[in-house]
Amino acid sequence: GRILRTIDGGNSWYVLPEGTTTLPANDYISTIAVSGECPNDLYAGGLADNATDGFLVKGA
Repeated sequence: GRILRTIDGGNSWYVLPEGTTTLPANDYISTIAVSGECPNDLYAGGLADNATDGFLVKGA
């Protein structure tokens, strides 16, 4: 899966975090949150396919 961002009303989309392509196979994002201190920062987290390892990514 991927997190995508638009800054022009949906005409074009960018993969977040910048410079990445996709999450590893079978990983999925279960939570997305915007920083309370910086509204440009987005955090996403979830579980790996083994359901015991987690991950957290930040996009800005």
